Amino acid sequence: MKDNVDLRSKYRPAKFRHLVQGLHDPTIQAITTALARRIRFQAMLLRGPYGDGKTTTARLLGQRASCTCQELHAFEPCGGCGGCRSVMIHPCDSEYWGYSEFDVQGISPRDITARIMSEISYAKSGARIMSQRVVTLDEFHRLPGKDQEKFVKVIEDKGREHNTLFILCVAPDATICPAISQRCAQRRLRLPSIKECIRHLRVIARAEGRVLTHEDADLLASTAGAVPRAYLGLLQDAILFSSNDRIVTRESVITACDMLCSNG
Repeated sequence: MKDNVDLRSKYRPAKFRHLVQGLHDPTIQAITTALARRIRFQAMLLRGPYGDGKTTTARLLGQRASCTCQELHAFEPCGGCGGCRSVMIHPCDSEYWGYSEFDVQGISPRDITARIMSEISYAKSGARIMSQRVVTLDEFHRLPGKDQEKFVKVIEDKGREHNTLFILCVAPDATICPAISQRCAQRRLRLPSIKECIRHLRVIARAEGRVLTHEDADLLASTAGAVPRAYLGLLQDAILFSSNDRIVTRESVITACDMLCSNG
């Protein structure tokens, strides 16, 4: 590899067009169209299987809200300003720039409200007043229904009072209490197709100065269940195991896949 950066971190999407599913995907298209038309939601429910990019999509929305160069593009974050880089590099510590991320299993609605108010005060003290804040509540479906309902007032009051978009990331068939789901724009993400994974893998391999065959990319993608961060981890292992500095060998691909299967 050209450097020592983990491929999963190095190639985590920094813009909507970098998502493996692509801008043509109906859900991604709906999100970017709303951004381009400046349509603002109070809350968004992102449903999808493990590894499909829910948290990444939420962070991209956070980058866009934090971006100081929004005039450069209709819906993409610029990726280079302080706001974008803060969310990209320190997504759980970007409150000054208007993005917050919580794992709801370890925090109460009262705690989240206190954090949001503290962060808004902190942002204002630095003359950094956001046009919209983004708060991601990850693994929201793991809360019991009665605990989910406690977030209704948080979403309504803070969303309206402080122009905050709440993004709830949940499993595809998770049960969400009606009081929450009725207040959310519903978006369903999907895992990329094997064809999309193969194309992505070969682009990454080429960027790393390696040749990866279609067949080997297929094996990596299939073994990883089409989960981008999983197959990028396999590709990294295959590169490390390869005896050839220019080609990802078939033997190294098989070794990487066998190791995952034996550990899984």
